Amino acid sequence: MEAGAFSNYSRSTKRGNKNRSENSSERKKNRISGASTKIQSVSWSSKLRVVFWLVGGLYRLLILTLFVLIALFVYDHRAVVNDFFNQPVAAISVGGDTNNIDRSKLQLVLSSMAKQRFFELDVDGIARRIRQMPWVQDVQVRKQWPDRISVTLTERVPVARWGTNALVDEYGQVFSVDGRLDKFSSLPILQSAEQQDSALVKKFQMIFEKFNRSNLKIERMIRTKADSWSIKLVDGPMVILGKQQFDLRVARFFVLWKTLKPEQIKRISTMDFRYSNGVAVSKRRDQKYAHGVYR
Repeated sequence: MEAGAFSNYSRSTKRGNKNRSENSSERKKNRISGASTKIQSVSWSSKLRVVFWLVGGLYRLLILTLFVLIALFVYDHRAVVNDFFNQPVAAISVGGDTNNIDRSKLQLVLSSMAKQRFFELDVDGIARRIRQMPWVQDVQVRKQWPDRISVTLTERVPVARWGTNALVDEYGQVFSVDGRLDKFSSLPILQSAEQQDSALVKKFQMIFEKFNRSNLKIERMIRTKADSWSIKLVDGPMVILGKQQFDLRVARFFVLWKTLKPEQIKRISTMDFRYSNGVAVSKRRDQKYAHGVYR
């Protein structure tokens, strides 16, 4: 072999050995650092996640498309949909207390609801109109889809009469009623120089239960212009309390009343508690004061 050719072969061999040595050294470094020259395959869990993501995207797209189609359908057929969901009121039920409420006036208010559709009905406005009726203490108007209305009434409970055409309820509210009050003739009468006398109503409320617990019925309670108070008992005397110390004088009345015998009570016409050191009592037969003084 010629010297030149041998020299070329020798250099080529050295380069090949050097490249192999470098590749071997590189693979060794990769092994030490944890790198791999192999192509790793994609795991099944990763593939499933991709599939689920695609399926979820398609599902959301279908739902969105469905909503759009429904919205378009409703818009195109809005008159039919409105007739179905927003029907005219077909039935009105009335419950609660209706003993004294004017049924003809109530029916007039309720009939206005039958002309309106369910969602357009102003139940608060209807309730306000019903609440303005004299005997109505409270009212609840509720909607029951698709076409029903429920009305529940709470009627006032009268505890006294006010003049000739008004009553006082258990909350101290004075309300006027149509017609005569013969039906309520057994109720006490509150009499005042004022047209609206909240002080008289409040005093009556305060003592009403006390008298009831003692089996005493109030026939009339009077407040004069001079702010003097008196109470007339049913089948009993007139109790004069005067202008001052109302609570104290009422308490004195009960203390004295418990000491009286039935035959004594029958003969008493008036009991005057305006005295600081006693009570002036008049008998029925002559209607004069000071026939007896209880100290």
